[in-house]
Amino acid sequence: MLKTSLIPRNLLSRIRKSRGRVVRRRPIRIATTAATESLEDRTLLCSAAGPDPNDQICEPVDVIANGQTVTGAIGNGLGALDVDLFELEIGSSLVGQEITFTLNTTDTDSDPLDTYLRLFDDAGDELDDDEDGGPGNNSQIDFEFDVAGTYYLGVSTSGNEDYSAVTGEGDDTDRFSGIGQYKLTFEDTDDQIDEANTLLNTVSVIPGVIDVATDVDLYQFDGVAGQSFRFEVDGNADPNGLGLDSFLRIFDDNGDPLDADDDGGSGFRDSEITFTFEDTEDFYLGVSSFQNQFYDIEDGTGDSSVATNTGIYTISATEVNLDPDDTFANAIDAGN
Repeated sequence: MLKTSLIPRNLLSRIRKSRGRVVRRRPIRIATTAATESLEDRTLLCSAAGPDPNDQICEPVDVIANGQTVTGAIGNGLGALDVDLFELEIGSSLVGQEITFTLNTTDTDSDPLDTYLRLFDDAGDELDDDEDGGPGNNSQIDFEFDVAGTYYLGVSTSGNEDYSAVTGEGDDTDRFSGIGQYKLTFEDTDDQIDEANTLLNTVSVIPGVIDVATDVDLYQFDGVAGQSFRFEVDGNADPNGLGLDSFLRIFDDNGDPLDADDDGGSGFRDSEITFTFEDTEDFYLGVSSFQNQFYDIEDGTGDSSVATNTGIYTISATEVNLDPDDTFANAIDAGN
């Protein structure tokens, strides 16, 4: 058995996520006119294929964002013929990354939903599919997109895997006929050590967005022993409860938390940490909603299930000169 301490850190997350699975990577074309149409516009183009209101790419249930989890049910009066399609937008920053989509049953009875997950391009052509690649009878797709654009995830029961995402036709339940509750997750792509963005150790300001309440943006920072920096997160919170009420955390090279702040910044509900590095190594700064404070940057788990706050922010790093004798560790020995 290998010790994880002997495995390069940038491989740990991928090992955890992809044991026994192959990441598919195929050429994908960008949507032309569809990318500029609203969901309402696309609904007008739907065919009259049947009673299912969400089984065509012109009528997705909703848009699922990076880091978001949505819940739903297969059944809804349609039984095992039910299909739920979700739209997702892959931006240029996600191209070339391994992205994980998970589909898990949330049923607790003796006959839970046996899930099936499919990934489509903007024309409704299947790019990938999975039945039991996740734990138990759950589904998981690991995929590297070559091109930014609009894509779709199809949720169904196992056995109903050949339906057309364009017309909604072709439902098949010859093998299974299960129905039930599910949750679909678009993995957060920058909430772990090996996925961290870079924050320069000079005066720098980087814009960001917490676009779903469980989102975490992680930044790598090259710390030098003895240097002190002020890290500031300026969100867009206002007294009416709108905008991001930020939370800032700092971690060491092993992902252990060192410091945190909620509202210590100069602006309304902004966060600020002034920190003196004791070692020369990589450190990490995590930006999140104030409601999502206890996430784990080693495996991306621990996000709050009740967080609702979102919004935009900027993060900055400014070197500061602190009094070298104003801490217990650096106190001058005045003798007896």
